Amino acid sequence: MKVVKFLLKHGLIVFVLALFTLLMTFVMGQFVTLHPDAYQDILISVMVVYLIVLLVMLVGRFLSRYQHVSLLTPLSRIKSWYKNSGVLINIAIGFTVITVINSIMMLTGLDTPKTGSFAYLHLLTRLFILVVVVVLVMYKDVLAWFKSMRFDHMKPSNIVEAIKGRVWVPSFMLFTVFTTMICLLMLIASTVITVESGALLYWLLLVMYGVLLLGLYLFKIWTQRKIRKAYND
Repeated sequence: MKVVKFLLKHGLIVFVLALFTLLMTFVMGQFVTLHPDAYQDILISVMVVYLIVLLVMLVGRFLSRYQHVSLLTPLSRIKSWYKNSGVLINIAIGFTVITVINSIMMLTGLDTPKTGSFAYLHLLTRLFILVVVVVLVMYKDVLAWFKSMRFDHMKPSNIVEAIKGRVWVPSFMLFTVFTTMICLLMLIASTVITVESGALLYWLLLVMYGVLLLGLYLFKIWTQRKIRKAYND
């Protein structure tokens, strides 16, 4: 019975989310030129993102029941890190990982590169889907975050401190922010001029993330040397 309720609940969520996303795509299509396979791509995005978040949620429930099993200790640490990271960082991680993997798929022929302004709309829609899915599936964590309203991770001083530890988290955050800003600017520009995208866009996304990662890593090395020098002096 629990399995039936689970399937009905998440089936209904996927249906409503897909319907709303298709409606949003139709409305946006009145202002920008859509890709020929736009609606199909949007549906696939909904399913992929939802399944990933659902899998994470199921793994989390499994870990909460079997925390005493020694083999699952590394996974329990991952869950603990997720709980302490906050909703925004986890959304940024999901968006970055999916976007990087999808960009590689676009460039290797496993997926069709999106063209024109739809490519930027597609990226923003992915972020929107991810946010909605996280809110629906992990609502308890979202409510807890709203009660505390923790934006500490977004403060420049805390970003610098995070870079000194692991560069992955700041790279996810900055990539998500920069990509969102680029997409919004290009969609606004598309109302006046013809914007380019295609394979070039996905190369730029991969290069941007690589540059961010390298830059943050070099900054980490520089700060560590500066700290050692100050300590030795």
